[in-house]
Amino acid sequence: MFEVWFQPDPTGTAGTVDTPLPIVSIFGTLKMTAQTIAWTPNTSPAGLKNMMRAGRLLIRIHCGALKDQKGRQFSGTLFPMLGLTGLILSGGTFESWFIVQA
Repeated sequence: MFEVWFQPDPTGTAGTVDTPLPIVSIFGTLKMTAQTIAWTPNTSPAGLKNMMRAGRLLIRIHCGALKDQKGRQFSGTLFPMLGLTGLILSGGTFESWFIVQA
């Protein structure tokens, strides 16, 4: 349901400008309540600091079955904001990313 990945910037490492680098999966512990999602990495602060260098940190939440207090499903579609009608499937994926500077 919750994924955290790190994509290192190949231009920041000598000799790797044109070499694809692996995406690193960061494993952690997920705790959820009706109002919050809290994720804590399983890696120690020192290990996380060693892993992070210039690159992109991606966070992805798969929310195909999230419901509010009244049992209504959340939807990942932009239909309501765009004023569109039709079949609206519940759930979706929320994705955000951050640039990490070395």
